[in-house]
Amino acid sequence: MSNQIQRPREAYIISILSGIVILIGGVLWIALAGVAWPQGWFDWFGGYMHGFEDHMFFWFSGSFDYAIGLVGLVSGVGIILASTMLIRRPSEHGAWGLVIIVLSIIGMMAGMVIGLLLGIIGGILAILWQPPTPVSAGAVQQA
Repeated sequence: MSNQIQRPREAYIISILSGIVILIGGVLWIALAGVAWPQGWFDWFGGYMHGFEDHMFFWFSGSFDYAIGLVGLVSGVGIILASTMLIRRPSEHGAWGLVIIVLSIIGMMAGMVIGLLLGIIGGILAILWQPPTPVSAGAVQQA
């Protein structure tokens, strides 16, 4: 048997994907709010939903839109860092799994449902992960 430390690889991969999706969502939100909305790229929505711009004005007003993007950026980076710590310190898998879940929920403000779902799945997998128990030589393994 090798002396390699077992790590929660599935939880790590899913959590990293969550962080990347939420990070990209934050960047896109800032780009959308900073460039697309002020330049009138969404003026064609005026005829839909009884004036889409009237309903969405609150979301794209002042610095609130940048704050949403910043929350996505910070939580995405936080999830990536927590995932890295999960793979580097597998003995603390419960704490890092909880951090990933909390940051995924916070990152939902950026509107990334896929990132939220991946983060919750990755965090739960991290919390529930158990290192495989070593089997001693000559022991009978039961199915």
